[in-house]
Amino acid sequence: MITSLLAVMLSVSSMFSSPDLPYIVVLGIAQDGGYPQAGCEKNCCKPAWNDPSKKRFVTSLALVDPASKKWWLFEATPDLRDQLQLFREITQQQFDVLPAGVFLTHGHIGHYSGLMEFGREVMGTKRCPSM
Repeated sequence: MITSLLAVMLSVSSMFSSPDLPYIVVLGIAQDGGYPQAGCEKNCCKPAWNDPSKKRFVTSLALVDPASKKWWLFEATPDLRDQLQLFREITQQQFDVLPAGVFLTHGHIGHYSGLMEFGREVMGTKRCPSM
């Protein structure tokens, strides 16, 4: 469902822009812990525990430049694995799975903990700079 919604959003946004202009892809909108929050049994999180389609990834954006075939990631969240896959689905695998760079806006755990996915034990990345 999330993929379908984002695909519709991209289709609508592409009607108003040139295919060669840079654009933004929203990969997450939730606070550092995602939604639902771990261990939360309050009414605010119950809907997402009961219905996985209500789950939301931690805030993250992709800046995409179709002309250069590059993209940059804003925030390396705990949901990075799923967000990289979502990016590939939304962009129909037109871009490398690795971003040209990663921008970290500040030092809260929800903004940098995904960096571990780029390490030797997971992706073995050697060329993805953080900024």
